[in-house]
Amino acid sequence: MKTLSLALFLALLMLRPATAQPEQVLRDLTEASTQLAEAGAALAASEGFDSRIAALTAAIRAYELGLNAMRTALRGAAVQEREIANALAGERETLVQLLGVIAALESAPAPLTLLHPDGPLASARAGALMAAMAPDMQKEVAALSGQLDQLRVINALRKDAETNLRIGLGELQQARGALNAALDQRDAEGQRQRVSVSPVAAEQLDSLLRASENLAFFADGLAAMPAPEIPGQVDFVSLQGVLAAPVVGEILRGFNAADAAGIRRPGVIFSAQPLALVSTPTAATVRYAGEFLNYGLVIILEPAPDYLITYTGLGRSFVTEGDILAAGDPVGEMGGDLPIAQEFLIETSSVTGASGSETLYMELRRKGTPVDPTPWFAPLQ
Repeated sequence: MKTLSLALFLALLMLRPATAQPEQVLRDLTEASTQLAEAGAALAASEGFDSRIAALTAAIRAYELGLNAMRTALRGAAVQEREIANALAGERETLVQLLGVIAALESAPAPLTLLHPDGPLASARAGALMAAMAPDMQKEVAALSGQLDQLRVINALRKDAETNLRIGLGELQQARGALNAALDQRDAEGQRQRVSVSPVAAEQLDSLLRASENLAFFADGLAAMPAPEIPGQVDFVSLQGVLAAPVVGEILRGFNAADAAGIRRPGVIFSAQPLALVSTPTAATVRYAGEFLNYGLVIILEPAPDYLITYTGLGRSFVTEGDILAAGDPVGEMGGDLPIAQEFLIETSSVTGASGSETLYMELRRKGTPVDPTPWFAPLQ
């Protein structure tokens, strides 16, 4: 897999995009480039399913991060391109008059330009006025030339960026295919770490599924069921402020925030790109993975006793009940279809600035009570 063009990214930053802070885009691009290099080295040195899956997961997340940053920079470039075009359109009448005056002066014989119908004094005054106007006219022409040059640069960069996006999206899809193959092969050979689920626990889960009327009822019932003992679990509370987000994207709606219909949900909604990888932010055990009522695919993880993490909105699951996951392990991917480069560049008009068409809902519960998960994550953009 090739590394995405960091030089092109840095050139785009010079356009000073209006929709994002250049410093943040630079940090994302630098981090993505570093992650890609590390993932490539880890992939080459990987032995066994676990290390290969971890390396492929890191590579996919790096591609997603870099492509997302590139999209942000290009959206800013598109905004600037429109601003320049609008400014030129607004000055069109003045520009036409200015060019007309210059053309008339250039075409008139030199002696005639010194004559004035009101006599020599008026000619002298007109000459002084033209001399005073000349610097301003030159500045106006220079500014116009600079704007036109900038438009040409932006157009060239956008064309090059589309080529790089096609390459990056293709390599991202190759990495996704390799990850799916590695996961399937590991499952087929029975090399996934998993705790055994007793027949009694399986029967209790089945009864709970039939009795549950909503996700909250199901999560409460699952929390009350005995959980398998997993050695070496970390202190989940101590991880506040350092965990990575479960998906590369943006927070579309915060904890308990009302949506357009005024409905409040005790969780966080992320916007993400189609087929984006969803992972566990910390080591956890899978307590449930499957379809549930009208929520679609639901995955519930237990990172520590008394805590449950719930995901909904995924298009595919990579895990099953009882799986033991390490921090960063993939649990599934978002739905949707792989976008082509042109679709990936379409600017989002949402006031939130969210750039993804898929949504991941995440809920964190402690002893059955929903809590805001954002304090556990490193600063989200």
